[in-house]
Amino acid sequence: MFTRILNLLKPLIIILTSLTFCILTFLRLLLTLTPVTPRDFNQQWFASFWTFWGPISAAKDRPFTSKIMSQAHGIVIDLGPGSGLTLPYLDPTKLHHIYGIEPCTHLHPQLSRNIAASGLSGRYEILSIGAEECSKRIERESVDSIVCCKVLCGVPEPERVLEELYGLLKPRGEVLVFEHVLNGESLVARVWQGVLQIVWPYMFAGCNVDRDTERMLRECGEWESVELERPKGEMKWDVIPHIVGKLVKAGK
Repeated sequence: MFTRILNLLKPLIIILTSLTFCILTFLRLLLTLTPVTPRDFNQQWFASFWTFWGPISAAKDRPFTSKIMSQAHGIVIDLGPGSGLTLPYLDPTKLHHIYGIEPCTHLHPQLSRNIAASGLSGRYEILSIGAEECSKRIERESVDSIVCCKVLCGVPEPERVLEELYGLLKPRGEVLVFEHVLNGESLVARVWQGVLQIVWPYMFAGCNVDRDTERMLRECGEWESVELERPKGEMKWDVIPHIVGKLVKAGK
């Protein structure tokens, strides 16, 4: 019972941490008399929060993100790399070119440093766009792997965007996934997700805690194979459950 209660309270700790960085960002900008737009404020707020929380999250997720990232090959879309904490798990010997789709420009300096540290300079191209703009910049059926690590939760118009990303994959191209998803197993967790969703997108740069990402992935195109599962160790009452695995596009 204690474990279940702690699981329900954990998202509140994350929210309070984000709120703390919101206040700190506001005070910093106020003291320096720096004028910003609401969008730029949100980006700076999230960047400061993620600089602190990202390494904590990355350490916890490493068994799953390392497995996913290491499978990427050829021409790759790295969707929402943030500050680049998962880049060390890429295998440079398998890679030809990587598009890093990261709209939060305040994370780009950290991302650039991690690109260099991972030996990917010259092959990793940062694009300051959202996932919804990929189809305007990348040729159809030209991509071997799309990597999605805890990013599809924040993509606007996810069904449309996933269909467009599907179109960028070559036949038998892969979508490699580690995402948090809707809880469809526990009524209590599902209701709590709905309550958290009231504030969650505002706290975490548009992230949705109750998005049915697995269904959207399965339905966005025709797949030759789908291998998605819940990570070992997660319980059915988890408020922030995940899926991990890959989907392979059907060949012609």
